[in-house]
Amino acid sequence: MFIVNAPMLFTGVWAVVKAFLDEVTRRKIQIYGGGYKQYLLAVIDEDQLAACFGGKNTARLQDNVGPWNDYEVVDGHLKGDIVGVRKISDGPEGKIFTPADFEKLPNYLINKEADE
Repeated sequence: MFIVNAPMLFTGVWAVVKAFLDEVTRRKIQIYGGGYKQYLLAVIDEDQLAACFGGKNTARLQDNVGPWNDYEVVDGHLKGDIVGVRKISDGPEGKIFTPADFEKLPNYLINKEADE
């Protein structure tokens, strides 16, 4: 999480609050004053960074721009219907990604030997 344009008072309060947080949580929070742009551009592409933060992205949050708009949930409201997610550009006959397909994906957190 980035906190930008933080006033000096906030930085002082943060010095006290962070003592009560876990080290892992503390490392996830970055606080910057007025010279934040270089730090943001180190982790965010300039064309993706909002223009109000010095980037080139002029999309508004209200526009809801994002890859999530390329998919639709197939609810299977009738008995026997397939339930899952389909890419809208594939059309109504496109492949539906089901929970069973999800289970087939590799998962490094699951030990195959434990399942056998």
